[in-house]
Amino acid sequence: MKNFLRKLHIGDSAGDGASSLAPPPPVSKKGGGGGGGGGGGGAQHEHKHGSGISSWLSSVTGRPQTQPSPSPPFAADAVVEAEAAALASSVEVRRLEVEEEEEKARRESREESVRKREMEKEKQEAELEEYHMQLALEMSAREDPEATQIEVAKQISLGSCPLQSSPAEVVAFRYWSFSALSYDDKILDGFYDIFVIGDEPTLPTIPSLTELHQQPFSHASKTEAVLVNRAQDTKLVQLEQKALIMAVEVRSKTPEFVGHNLVQRLATLVSDYMGGPVIDPESFLSKYQNVSSSLRASIRSAVMPLGELTIGLARHRALLFKVLADSLAVPCRLVKGRQYTGSDDGALSIVKFNDGRSRYSYTFRRCGLG
Repeated sequence: MKNFLRKLHIGDSAGDGASSLAPPPPVSKKGGGGGGGGGGGGAQHEHKHGSGISSWLSSVTGRPQTQPSPSPPFAADAVVEAEAAALASSVEVRRLEVEEEEEKARRESREESVRKREMEKEKQEAELEEYHMQLALEMSAREDPEATQIEVAKQISLGSCPLQSSPAEVVAFRYWSFSALSYDDKILDGFYDIFVIGDEPTLPTIPSLTELHQQPFSHASKTEAVLVNRAQDTKLVQLEQKALIMAVEVRSKTPEFVGHNLVQRLATLVSDYMGGPVIDPESFLSKYQNVSSSLRASIRSAVMPLGELTIGLARHRALLFKVLADSLAVPCRLVKGRQYTGSDDGALSIVKFNDGRSRYSYTFRRCGLG
């Protein structure tokens, strides 16, 4: 026990230095007559030891305790978070501004491209209009129905046109041979217009209407024909009646028998009936192919009635315009092909007004006159 207390005392002295109580003096170990005194000295020594330990314990317990350092205040964390949020907001705002600027630049670029295409289209249409006007004037100046009749008779004598042909088939043969009909040529029931689809070679001779009807139906057929036959085409008859009512109304309001207003409304009637103005030629061609394929499949023939075509290309519109113009006694020429229109499948009709002027009705791209 003494050794333990001594160790505590030594440890305290090493730790506290001078501030600690001095250790009790060592006990003298003497023999002999000092036995009784030795016993009293031992008791006194133990008392001193107890007193010293008490004082040492009091000094230890009375020392100030070391306090832990305070943690950082919460206000600093809040400031850091606020700065981070402000920085993120600033970055997001800048990103949105950059995206908006890029979108604006793209939009302006698209608008500029559209403007350029529209200007180019207007320029091309103006040049095409001027070409057609000159063409109409040239054809009107050299009109010679007698020479055309002689040429047809020559072709019949050569065997190109069957001798049994009806008047309507003779006109059809003339249109197929020369790609043009004069003001005096009238389209009668039995007239048909043949067109070879794709890159197929041109037919050496025009097949008769009977031969066309006798051909077996096939979706892969590259030859199609449009027939004018009021006896079997009620929709065409209804369209002629509608055109007649319109002509009576227009002529009652103007002294001109053939005027601009009448021709304009007639062209609009044709355009509306056959699908309206053409905005996208490729898309419109796809619609026509679907309609014509369905129609030929339903009648099991490549010969389609003109009145059944609710979607019509240039050649169909120009033909319908000529049919209606003939029914209203409006002088009208009909031309088709590359030499007249610049396109193999293009066609247009040319109207002669009362004052002798000739104007074309390009009903494929426009509703009326140019």
